[in-house]
Amino acid sequence: MAENQKKGEQTIWEGKPDPKKIFGKNDRILIPISVLWMAVAMYWVFRMTDSTDASYNILFGFLFIMAGLYLVVLRFYAKMQNKKQGTYKITNKAVYLKQRENEDLVRLPTSTITNAEIIEEKDGIGTVFLEVDGKKPGYLWKLVSNAGLEFLMGEEKVYAMYDIPNAAWVYEKLLEQTVKKKKREGETP
Repeated sequence: MAENQKKGEQTIWEGKPDPKKIFGKNDRILIPISVLWMAVAMYWVFRMTDSTDASYNILFGFLFIMAGLYLVVLRFYAKMQNKKQGTYKITNKAVYLKQRENEDLVRLPTSTITNAEIIEEKDGIGTVFLEVDGKKPGYLWKLVSNAGLEFLMGEEKVYAMYDIPNAAWVYEKLLEQTVKKKKREGETP
């Protein structure tokens, strides 16, 4: 990431997602929904075996079972793969993000970051969401981002530093370089 840093930028913090952090607060909602989805899909398939048009119904039901399998198990594999590629950096002039595999490094000048929000666990590991040019990620996007369900977002972009250790400290350093800096310089954040 150092080769992408612009001349005159000083690194304030650099880090990666904690690879041991598998479950997040969003899983408190997603896991019950996933299990319910899987149960309904399996019930559908078993009920349709007695149907007159069983082949079509069973095939349709198996598609829902496959989606349920992804929701219950495989999304965690996707999440772990993304974490291996994730890397973040805060400098005095920009924030650099690479959130998942097959994604380019993103450079966000500090002047474009209008605010930030932190979601922190008791162990100090947390996620810092960035508000860029006044665009704040909605609740649904926060729910599916970093859950192995990013493909549901389409072209929507959520800028965040996921599952980082010492999240509160990183959050404060980010605010010092963005929002608080603008206030000191007399700009409206």
